Amino acid sequence: MLSIEDRAAVIESSLKFIYELEKNEFEELIRLKIELFESTKKVIYLIDACRLEKKMIGITARSRELAKKAFLFKPLEKTLHFYLEGFITNKKPAEAIEIIEKAFAEIKVKDDNLIAVRDLYLGSLCGVDGDYYRYNKLICSAKKNYKKGIYYQLNTVVSDFYCGSDEQGFLGVQDALVLEDGLVKFDYVFSISCDAVYFNYYGEIFLNGFFESNKKAAVHLYVIESESNNKILDFIRDQWYSDRVVVNFFKCPEGIDFRPISAVLRLLAIDDLLKKYNKPVFFGEIDALVTKDLGCLLSGLYSGGADQLVRVIGHHLPWQRFTCGLGVFMPTKSGFVASALMNRFIKGIFNHNEKHWWADQCALEAAIRYSFLINSEYNPKFVGPGDLSEFIITPTGADSHEKKVFILKNKHKEFYG
Repeated sequence: MLSIEDRAAVIESSLKFIYELEKNEFEELIRLKIELFESTKKVIYLIDACRLEKKMIGITARSRELAKKAFLFKPLEKTLHFYLEGFITNKKPAEAIEIIEKAFAEIKVKDDNLIAVRDLYLGSLCGVDGDYYRYNKLICSAKKNYKKGIYYQLNTVVSDFYCGSDEQGFLGVQDALVLEDGLVKFDYVFSISCDAVYFNYYGEIFLNGFFESNKKAAVHLYVIESESNNKILDFIRDQWYSDRVVVNFFKCPEGIDFRPISAVLRLLAIDDLLKKYNKPVFFGEIDALVTKDLGCLLSGLYSGGADQLVRVIGHHLPWQRFTCGLGVFMPTKSGFVASALMNRFIKGIFNHNEKHWWADQCALEAAIRYSFLINSEYNPKFVGPGDLSEFIITPTGADSHEKKVFILKNKHKEFYG
């Protein structure tokens, strides 16, 4: 006869996570995880139950209670993470802050990392509520006191206004961007970046879709330098929109993971693009399909005196709240300040940190935070993801390139025939 743990392992390995088809097996698995906790007092089994429930059907009343039980039984980063995820998601800042403070009042053991995580969440919620002074103070304190743990992204959060100000280069000395004057007349620029592999998969789909719907725009493409440079340039030269695309290559030092760099280059270029062309600069991801004229967004930004368009999602943490899927910097006084800050912070992050994932959104967040702190005239326009869904389609998740290409090609056919 199989042990309880073996029975749980067999059920878990067989799940396809389709609740309607696997309800009985899943409910048995959750029951076994709870039974394992009760018999061993190992909190990992309650964490497993929360993780599995979220994956199968989302955050539920049961997963919240299991997360609370786990945290009160053993206050750890992981149990705190599931507790907060369950209880403060979609809550208003004041209510969420009360929940966090009550949770910490109920526990006796408070190590430095738990205090740092508490400050991270409290600070983030202050930011959501518009108190950027307290937001900055708390997340900077959290970063200073946090030791290595599951919130590794906290090390990438900018906590020094002067971060990057003394940097002459970015991962070595780089050539200045070559920005052409001979482009056809355009009203705005779209900044994208990638490596050669991503360009091979998505470059043609993105550029075709973009220019079919954006007749008065130019694109700046920033690519990690490789043996494919000439192949990429030859492809662009053969397209009808070749006089609307500027390409630059970034030489990445050996031994550095180029993938997060390829993601952040689209943001790094914005400051130069604003200064050169004095036009709005959009940014987004190359594995996407633009489905509508982005110029439609600009009239509202101009009339409202906006310095940025920022897409905000429901997460509270600094590296999650402001996304890089689609946004724009406007050629205003405060827009120039924000883009210059972001440019500097990117250089500082990459020259002083070992782990660079989430660097793009950390730099964007820092530019927004410090713009609020130093510039009383700063006026970004925050929108939700749904507000921009008619303009761009971006397949999310860890799907294969082939699956994302399949989705994007079908969407291209749907929109453009």
